[in-house]
Amino acid sequence: MRDQQGAGQVLNPSPATTDAYFHSWMSRKGVKLRNMTTLCRSAQKLSSLVEELDVIAVGPEPLYHARLAPAGIYRVGLPELPEPMPMGGLTMTHMPRSQAVQDLISIAEHISMKI
Repeated sequence: MRDQQGAGQVLNPSPATTDAYFHSWMSRKGVKLRNMTTLCRSAQKLSSLVEELDVIAVGPEPLYHARLAPAGIYRVGLPELPEPMPMGGLTMTHMPRSQAVQDLISIAEHISMKI
């Protein structure tokens, strides 16, 4: 892995990701990223980069208050927010949902009721 100092940001450009959605919103607003951007679609690589670098993430405020604030994660407010991002889930036909999938759907439904 190359040295990430001065690399700027790492974005997952895959369609329907938060990174792609937020980057598109910033582009429409005329915001240009000053440093080089590393594009990465690999979940494993993104995870390892997150462990090695500072992270700025975009997420729903109810999730921040419920899970992230108690863990000591710092919140940076934005003066303007992008329009709500559509959400969805994919499940396999004729396969029972795992507990993890059921939990994720439950959390998403709970958050969407508060927005």
